[in-house]
Amino acid sequence: MEYLTVEKFIDKYEEDGDFTGGINEEKIKLIEEQLYVQLPESYKSVWTAL
Repeated sequence: MEYLTVEKFIDKYEEDGDFTGGINEEKIKLIEEQLYVQLPESYKSVWTAL
């Protein structure tokens, strides 16, 4: 996935507080579905551990 694609997605859907703390597995699955990608397990473990 290209950096600009991800950046545009974040700009479009960003809300206050989106980048503080971790997120749950359900949110990760939603992001993967919206982007039509499967994130590496290493990314998932970082975000769910916060």
